[in-house]
Amino acid sequence: MKAAKFSERSRNDLLADKELRAKIAEIRGGATALETIIEQASDYRKRMLKRSLVGRHDPAGLTNNAKHLEALRGDLKIEKERLAFAEGELKALEMTPAREKERAANQEQLASVESARLAKDAAIQKTLDELRGLLAGRAELSAQMDGIGAALGIDTDFDDARFCGLLAAIPDDVLKESLRWSAWFNGKPLNAQTYVVRARALHLPETLAHPGIYHTLDLVELSDGESTPLVKSGQIVTLAAFEVASEDAEARGITVADLWAYDDHETVRADYEEKLDTAYTRSGHQRPKARAVAASQIY
Repeated sequence: MKAAKFSERSRNDLLADKELRAKIAEIRGGATALETIIEQASDYRKRMLKRSLVGRHDPAGLTNNAKHLEALRGDLKIEKERLAFAEGELKALEMTPAREKERAANQEQLASVESARLAKDAAIQKTLDELRGLLAGRAELSAQMDGIGAALGIDTDFDDARFCGLLAAIPDDVLKESLRWSAWFNGKPLNAQTYVVRARALHLPETLAHPGIYHTLDLVELSDGESTPLVKSGQIVTLAAFEVASEDAEARGITVADLWAYDDHETVRADYEEKLDTAYTRSGHQRPKARAVAASQIY
């Protein structure tokens, strides 16, 4: 089965990219803070030197300041080295034309091998069906032997039960599950519907067609079995539910993402309020009245 499309990057690449970008931002922030501290320490050293010219010489203070500056500059050097290394690692993850070509070739190969395996599954199903037929035929012949033997008054074991366990062990339809998995892996899940991601981030199993990383407002194709727990947990919504949310958000003058964020806040708050009421009731105290919140503070 040919894939709907191949994913441009792998899940591991995307997660590593995200982690590196966050780390680079963190290192840059630390380096900027160090540069500010070094600048302040350098200015303080200039003032100390200036004071030393008018009779307020502080050799020990200047020495300590020099050591402090040296340590800070050493720390800054290390942070810049870390930054350069992290940026190099990030660059190595970039999808260059050569990497894109190699990835596409590997994806084509994987799709081809998966298709060949599906053909094997079909052959296995055919063989199992033939074996089931043979075993059923043997069972029928064994039943005939039992009947004839009884008519002859032969009281013996006609070896009619030895294959019963094998017949019972043959699965009914292995190909059905193979076809379902193949369709899912190639980005065309069977009996799928389109949903809108409501969660900030949703991680699903990676397939040949998608890395499995989704964010708010992304569309995702899922079967009933996959979608039911995600709808129930509020991580995805149906298209109809999204249309309702869009209309509500437009009426309020906010985005759908902001509306969902507010709804989540209210859900958490309601749960907190319930727990707080329970705590006050158990302690035998009366809960103080909550401060009113203006609508302008919400939107």
